[in-house]
Amino acid sequence: MHKTLIILITVVPLLIVLFLLGFYLLFRKWYNKRHNYDRLPLHTYLDTVGGQPVAKTLPELRKEAEQLARFYLRSSVEHAYFKALFTMGSREEKFYFQLRNLATREKDTIMYLLKKGDLNQLHFSSDSQRKNLSALLGSIRHPLLMPIQFSDFLVDKQMAIVFRQCVNSGTLKDHIYRVKPLNPYNKKYRRKGKPLAERLIASYGRQMLEALSLLRKHRIPYLQLHSGNVFVSDDGRFCCLSDYENGIFGVTPHYQKFIRHYKDIIDPDVVCLAFVLFEMGAGFELKNANLEEFPPRFSASLKEVLQEIFRSNEKLLRREQITQADYVSLEAVMANPFFSNVVLPPQLLDDSQLQLEGTNLLRQYWDPQPETNELSKSGQDLESQPQKKKRRSTTKSSITTTTTSSKPPPAPKAPPPPPAAPAPAAKQNPGGRKNLLSSIESFSHRALKKTETNDRSAPKV
Repeated sequence: MHKTLIILITVVPLLIVLFLLGFYLLFRKWYNKRHNYDRLPLHTYLDTVGGQPVAKTLPELRKEAEQLARFYLRSSVEHAYFKALFTMGSREEKFYFQLRNLATREKDTIMYLLKKGDLNQLHFSSDSQRKNLSALLGSIRHPLLMPIQFSDFLVDKQMAIVFRQCVNSGTLKDHIYRVKPLNPYNKKYRRKGKPLAERLIASYGRQMLEALSLLRKHRIPYLQLHSGNVFVSDDGRFCCLSDYENGIFGVTPHYQKFIRHYKDIIDPDVVCLAFVLFEMGAGFELKNANLEEFPPRFSASLKEVLQEIFRSNEKLLRREQITQADYVSLEAVMANPFFSNVVLPPQLLDDSQLQLEGTNLLRQYWDPQPETNELSKSGQDLESQPQKKKRRSTTKSSITTTTTSSKPPPAPKAPPPPPAAPAPAAKQNPGGRKNLLSSIESFSHRALKKTETNDRSAPKV
C-alpha cells in the first residue's frame, strides 16, 4: 500500500504536466492558424532599416521562388508544377522544381530559377536581348552538351528561368557516391564514394576535354566544371556538360578560389578538370590545393597526369618567376596519351552541328564597347597573362584581316528628286478679314432683340 501511494504521488503530477503541455501546444497551433494575417504595408516598411532592405532568410527566398514558379507556369500549356526540390543542389539561391508534362503525365522536366550573379556584366533589359539569350541557349545542341528545352529571363527580378530534361541516371557525382539524383545534397554526399575504373576515367576525361574545347571555340564562357555539372548516360559510357549558361549569367564558379590561385600557371578549365579527375580516382572531392599526397590504390597513370598538370605549383609557392613554358594549357592536356589514346565515336568529335544563334550576345560579353570598358569578371578577369596576350593578338589580327580584305562599300545611289510642290490654292474673298474686323468694331448690343425666359426651376408644392 505504501509503495502504491508513492507511485501515485510521483506519476500523477507527471501526467498532469504532460497533459497541460500538450494542451498548450494544440492551443498555440490553433491560435496561430486563426490569427494568420496577411502582410500589411507596415510590415513591408519594418523590413527596411534606414532605407536599406534587410537580407531575406533562406525560407523566405524559397517561398518567394515557389510563388514565382507557380505564377510563371500558370500560362504554360506543356508543363504543370509538381513539387519543389530546394535541397537538390549545392547553391542556396538556385531553386529547382520538378514539373509534370501535361501531354504524357510524366515528371520528366526540371525547372530552376537562378539569380543573376555579381560577376555578370550583361544587362537583359529589353525584349531583343531576352530573345537573343533564348535563341543562343536554345541553339546549343551537341552530344557533349546537355541541351536546354526552354529559357527566359525576368527583367524585374533579374532572374533566369531554365527548363531541362530530368536525367534519371544522374550526374557524375551521383555515380561516384552511388546515390539517387533527387535526394537532398547534404545527405547524398556525406560518406565517401567509390573510385571509378581507370578506363572510364580516361573516357570521361577525354569527353570533358572535347566539350571544353568546343565551348571555347565558340567563345562560350564556362568555368563551371565540377562533377555535379556532368551528366552520365543511362549505359554509363558517355557524359555531357551542363550549366554552361552559368558563365553568361555571371555565377561564381565552384572552384573559384583554386582558379584564382593557379591562374598564372594553369588554364582555368584545366584546374576544374583536374579536381574532377581527382574525385573520380579517389572517391571524394579535394578540398584544398595540396596534391602532394594521394590516397592508397590511386591510379598510377592518373597520378602522373595530375602531377604533370600541377608541376609548376612549387614555383608558385616559392614566388619564383613564371615563364610561358610553365603554363599548362587545355591543348597540352588534350595531347596527353592518357586522353589522346581514347577512341570516341565520330559524332562526338563533329563540331559542325553546333550552329549558334544570338552570338552578338557573346561579342558583347567578350568585346565590350569603349564606353563600357569593364571586363567581364567571370571570364576575362580569371584569365592568365598568356591567355590575355593570345586573345589580344587574335583580336588585332582579326581586325587587320578585316581591314585589308574588305572592299570599300559601293557609293550610295543619288536620292530621287523631291516631288513637285503643290500649286498654291487661289485665295477667295481677299477682303474677308477686313470685313470681320469692321463688323466687330461696329457691334452694338442695342440691336439685339429682347427675349423672355420661362423659369420652371422653382419647386412645386
